[in-house]
Amino acid sequence: MAGVAKGGVIQHPIIIAGGGIGGLAAALACAKAGRQTIILERAAAFEEVGAGLQLGPNAVRALKILGAWDEVAAIATAPPAIVMRDARSGSVIRRVRLTEVFSNRYGAPYRVAHRADLHAALMACVRRQKKIDIHTGQEIVGLEQYADHVRLSTKQGTSHVGEILVAADGMNSGLRQKLWPESAAVLAGQVMHRALIDMPPGMVDVDCVNLWMGPGYHVVHYPVGSPARLNIICVAHVGQSPHDIAAVACAEVRSLLQTVPQWLPWDAKHVPLLSRWHRDRVLLLGDAAHGTVPFFAQGAAMALEDAAMLCAVLRNGLPLPHGLAEVSNRVARVKAVHKASVRQGKIYSASGLIAFGRNVALRVLPEDAFLGQLSWLYDYRP
Repeated sequence: MAGVAKGGVIQHPIIIAGGGIGGLAAALACAKAGRQTIILERAAAFEEVGAGLQLGPNAVRALKILGAWDEVAAIATAPPAIVMRDARSGSVIRRVRLTEVFSNRYGAPYRVAHRADLHAALMACVRRQKKIDIHTGQEIVGLEQYADHVRLSTKQGTSHVGEILVAADGMNSGLRQKLWPESAAVLAGQVMHRALIDMPPGMVDVDCVNLWMGPGYHVVHYPVGSPARLNIICVAHVGQSPHDIAAVACAEVRSLLQTVPQWLPWDAKHVPLLSRWHRDRVLLLGDAAHGTVPFFAQGAAMALEDAAMLCAVLRNGLPLPHGLAEVSNRVARVKAVHKASVRQGKIYSASGLIAFGRNVALRVLPEDAFLGQLSWLYDYRP
């Protein structure tokens, strides 16, 4: 796609590296602001894999800004509650209602979805946009920055010129490591064992988001898709398997874990916290900028928020590349989410007196106070 003239000046398209959730959201942000956009995806075909994900009110709000909420709402599931339980005794510690009280409190609902379904919904929105060109099978191997543009070269021999580059190429971003050499993702010492199974019959609260907290581990499950299937994540230390956890958990957890025919393990990791996400005409977005451990269920939400902020920068007419600093100003918020994610992982897997104190606090805290603790997260508006 060649640059177009605007006011006598050539305006090059915006180039996005990566066609995952963050990359597609960024493309929608650019199109919403009236900008021509090119997506360069390394894979020969778009194929989003993975498990389920949770979309809190902040993620829903970002999707609305990007004009994608109606498409996503059609594939998302509305769980009636989050149910927290002791993984050894099976007792309910707290039930958080995700009804109108929750939605009214934050101005948007809470939903869950399969990652592939969310990707497909965003892709449907992207394909309706005439201002977005998609190129698959394009592995970026060269990046040159100039006073008024960037030039990318690919392994396949193509060359692309853009006003800026949005690097949304994931946790293991090669572009990030090219510009920030010491930023390789770091292992967190935990393994996410994931599975997607048919809905087990007779299971209590199977339509809810369920969190089972045990010493050194925790298990999360909720329904996704249509027809619904059960998304399960078993979080354990390295060297600890779901079989090991089933042996020490309550009957309900044991039965659930033993139902899974095959687990897909994924090493939890995070990107070292950067002081900014832009360098000259390159902006990091989503996991490429700030990938973190998933214990706060905010990975997709942070990428969507990044895209919504990029949309605001472009629509407000802030000059590029200087306007990219506005997206980088989200660093403080994302650092807070990063710290909360690490903290939640420790809380969910606590043992002894810490676990006892956690359970007491969760049981006695009034609903309004409990929801108030999350206002800083869910009330965010780009």
